[in-house]
Amino acid sequence: MSNQNFQAPQNVYQQQNPMELLDRYLKLLWSKRYVILIIAIVIAVIWSITSQMIIEKNRKYATTAIIKFDDPRISRSPSAVMDFSIEATAGKVAVLTTRSFLLTVVDSLNLNLRIFTRDINRFEFYKDIQVEDDAPIGRYKFIVSDDSLEVYFASDPDDIQYEKYKTVPFDPNHDVKLDLLGLKLVLDANVLAEAGEVEIINAKKIWTIDRMIKDLEGELDRSGTIFKITFRDKDPEATAKITNTIANLYLDKLLEFKRFRTTSVLKTLEEQLTVARIELDKSEESLKLYRENNPYLLLSNAGSDIVNNLAASESELNSVDASVQQLNHLINQNKSLDFDAKKLVYFEIISFLESRQLPGSRQFAQQYSELLDERSRLLVDGYTPDHPMIKDLEDKINNLQEEILNRANQYLSTLTDSKNNLRSEIYRNRRNIGRLPSGELQLAELQRDQEVKQRIYSSVLVKYNEAKVADAAVIPDAFLIEEAAAPILRTDIWATLIKLSIGPLIGIIVAVSIFVLMDLLDSSARRVDEIESKLKLPVLATIPIIADEREVPDEISLQGQLDSKLITSDYAPSIASEKVRLVRTKISLAGNGNKNALLVASLSPNEGKSLFTSNLGITFAQQKIKTLIIDADLRRGVLHKSFNCSKKPGVADFLARSGEVTYLEFSKVVQQTHVPNLFMVSSGIQVPNPSELLGSDRMRDLLEVLKYEYGMIIIDTPPMEFMPEVLILNSFIHNIVLVVRYGRTNLNKLKHKIDEYSNIRKDFSGVVLNASNESHSKDYHSYSYYHY
Repeated sequence: MSNQNFQAPQNVYQQQNPMELLDRYLKLLWSKRYVILIIAIVIAVIWSITSQMIIEKNRKYATTAIIKFDDPRISRSPSAVMDFSIEATAGKVAVLTTRSFLLTVVDSLNLNLRIFTRDINRFEFYKDIQVEDDAPIGRYKFIVSDDSLEVYFASDPDDIQYEKYKTVPFDPNHDVKLDLLGLKLVLDANVLAEAGEVEIINAKKIWTIDRMIKDLEGELDRSGTIFKITFRDKDPEATAKITNTIANLYLDKLLEFKRFRTTSVLKTLEEQLTVARIELDKSEESLKLYRENNPYLLLSNAGSDIVNNLAASESELNSVDASVQQLNHLINQNKSLDFDAKKLVYFEIISFLESRQLPGSRQFAQQYSELLDERSRLLVDGYTPDHPMIKDLEDKINNLQEEILNRANQYLSTLTDSKNNLRSEIYRNRRNIGRLPSGELQLAELQRDQEVKQRIYSSVLVKYNEAKVADAAVIPDAFLIEEAAAPILRTDIWATLIKLSIGPLIGIIVAVSIFVLMDLLDSSARRVDEIESKLKLPVLATIPIIADEREVPDEISLQGQLDSKLITSDYAPSIASEKVRLVRTKISLAGNGNKNALLVASLSPNEGKSLFTSNLGITFAQQKIKTLIIDADLRRGVLHKSFNCSKKPGVADFLARSGEVTYLEFSKVVQQTHVPNLFMVSSGIQVPNPSELLGSDRMRDLLEVLKYEYGMIIIDTPPMEFMPEVLILNSFIHNIVLVVRYGRTNLNKLKHKIDEYSNIRKDFSGVVLNASNESHSKDYHSYSYYHY
């Protein structure tokens, strides 16, 4: 059976059938089921302990308070005092995470006094807290001992070395009052008594703020009017109170900002009103004095009209000039800002245009807010600034900004024209006044000055009164509509079951992954298709593990010290013996020119080559074929032990001698085995040059002689990995059976060695997979010792 006629299926070399692959791994995992179960149990236990000690220990509970903002787009009516607004709600949201605000929260609840002992509610434990500014940073430990409370202090929170600070009387029926280092505490005695030992730390406020920033979250909805404040803490009851405190202080801070704005404007207007009043009083006093000195001097009707017109024009010019300056500032400021800052300026431009009741300004406000809200929503949903939808919205925003800017420039042009017209009007009126008689002219100037000052004073007074009303009743634009509630702690059966199943699931996945990975990385001989694929040689048979002496039944008698694994000595049809006979049949039917001579080879020692040689020789002898087994492993020959024969003399003794090669001379080293028709020649004496002896002409002549004396000659060769004897003997015998051991023979090394001996590849009849455990099942075991 030459490998020249062997054609492996195409898919064996290219890709294994998925169903076959699945079946293979299912069998592999089933064979390792107990190991997988043990690994799963171990990992489940580790997971349970870890989740209890770490996950549960670090678990934080979240509570949420909801705040409602007034929609800034509903009304933009002008007033003396503009409401606190940084692009409507954007500025208000930013207040939440400012350090100045969080410092207010920390001071309000004394959160820098943290409790390390678990399952203690800080709001039950602390009855009262007073912390001085010079209170040192450090840790305290309270230990209840009978009727006393021992207090320990460690100045370094990281390198904790407690020293006893004081001992105070302890009565579980009365609160404990402590005066410590800058701390005055009133503690609940029942909580102390139940805990037995409590640890707290007076931490730096900046550390506490940093921790709060990590646990605090604000989320604004798409409409920009609903703001959710969420805080996380290990204490489920404390986190609700902290969240509500944050929400209420946050609303107070927003109201404080509004009041500060109105107060600042009121103060400025009050100063302006004082100055305007003084100027008005001066002008009135001058006018009064002039009239007293000139009681008979009066302005004509034409003169009075000119004075009134001039005063009105000058007052209006001041107002228009202020508007031009304000609008000019907004337009020029917009040029050097980024997108986020620029959008705030455009809101101010829109507010300016709305305050002048210009057509289309309210539509500008609505469209601009909607586009900005849509952009904010997309960014919250995870779209990047480079996303096409974001870019498209920004293009629309830029286009709308250009329209707003054009409208502002048009109005600025209108104001400029009005300003020029007013100046012309003032010039004409002043020229007309100059034509009045000298006495009347001076009276007209005084009266004009008084009129202008009166108008200025009246204008400031109106704004001042508006500001007073706004300051007296600052109306909040943010309201708490839902307080945070303490989370309900309840056991969820399904959640518990899921959590308990995670450990075993991870264990099974890990165990399965380990065995699959080991199988993928394993290059040893395990499967017939893999052997044929890598070696490009047919597998003649798969021989299961041969039982040892204790497992051999009574029907198989052992003769003397014979090897108990010579299973073919008995005609009982065990699986292993039948597989060996199958190999014998295939060799006999091979039809090549060397069917009466055979080399048995293997890659490494301890792969079962010699045992297979012995059993194969027995099967040939049982067919009444005169069979000779030669142990050609002149370094470590062991065949004589299997048949309880002598090691000396052997083939080495014969080859080392000189003289004519005759069967008569060689028969002196041939030994009869316990099996009829089976003879063997042991390795013989130790020689320094085994390769030279086996490759000698004497060996070639010996084989020629033996072919006429024996119907089958089987030669057990040394391992191919280290010795070249197979290559040498192949020059005489062109028929090789290769033995590989299940789970031990490295197919990659064996393939490399065969490729190295490429000139003998054609002489390999096939491969025998030895000691396979795939066939060693209960069914095979029961069949192995079944007798007809």
